[in-house]
Amino acid sequence: ARRAPHKRRHQTGRHNHTTAHNTTMSLSPRVVNFEATWAAIQADLVKLFALQSIEAISLYTEVYKLCTAVPRAFSEELYGKVRLFFEAHTDQLCAQIQAHQSDLLDEYARCWAKFSEGCKYCDLLIFRYFNLHCVNKVSDSKQKTSFTSFLVQREAFHEIGTLGLISWCQRVFEPLKSRLVAVTLELLRQDRNGEAVSLDRVMDFVNSVVKLGLQKGNVPGIYVDDVEAPILRDTESYYTREATAYILENGVTPYLEKAENRIQEEQQRAKLLHPSTLPKLTELVNTVLVEGTKDDINRECEAYLKNQKIQELNRVFRLLSRIKGGFTQVLESTHSWVVDSGREALKAAVQVRTPR
Repeated sequence: ARRAPHKRRHQTGRHNHTTAHNTTMSLSPRVVNFEATWAAIQADLVKLFALQSIEAISLYTEVYKLCTAVPRAFSEELYGKVRLFFEAHTDQLCAQIQAHQSDLLDEYARCWAKFSEGCKYCDLLIFRYFNLHCVNKVSDSKQKTSFTSFLVQREAFHEIGTLGLISWCQRVFEPLKSRLVAVTLELLRQDRNGEAVSLDRVMDFVNSVVKLGLQKGNVPGIYVDDVEAPILRDTESYYTREATAYILENGVTPYLEKAENRIQEEQQRAKLLHPSTLPKLTELVNTVLVEGTKDDINRECEAYLKNQKIQELNRVFRLLSRIKGGFTQVLESTHSWVVDSGREALKAAVQVRTPR
């Protein structure tokens, strides 16, 4: 495809067709005016990251010219200019997101969608040659050039799309993460309280953080420390308070149904998060809602047995099966109830058969 994908269909004739000059790329190295060529590249990058139409082949050609220029290539200068472009652009986006106090998470998600799409097309199209021939050959000792030496000296070097994501992480996510996480936690609390809220942006935010973490070679990377950990802490605090208050106000029997419903709800909310969070979240709610209340539950078991409360007993067994050693105390209660019931039945039978 010649064009980077875009959202708007209405374009001028200049954008709707590619001339022979734009599509014909000479592979011969040539003398290049770096500043003029970079100015053209930068102008198209601005359009690309706004998801506006660009001539992708033409932009690819300009990058190629810089990488193969004579008497020397401008790979080092290009990498530095692109880095500065990302830094300036992400600073601008951070300020734009901060200006949306009332819908911070929404604006973050909107900006992230555009930026991440732009980074993707940088790798797939615009800087494909640069990534393959200037960045990825650094590890090959037989391909040493002045540019590879420059990159090695910088200690860390990246493909262009990854360079953009790292800039976003450092200049957008890091300054805003505490506020973004606070908004996320509040939305989850509101949802637990039965308020009508949209959680789509929570999923968008989580996915963005997971993708940022992947750039550090750690799956899911920064997500675990910066997003998952505070969500788990807040979840534990929320249900610890609720479980204690609910049993005091309503008793154990209604709580059994409440606990089952809450566990199912959290399993659904876990779909908003990275898959690795589900087992941690499941263990957490089991610990808080079952392990933390098992003494109260066990105290009611004998009454359920005596009164043959089958539905309640089923709930007890389903809940207690979720924790290690959950049945120990209830089995003792059941054993005592069976023995006592048997003795009373025998005693009653003896009294009926014994003549007076």
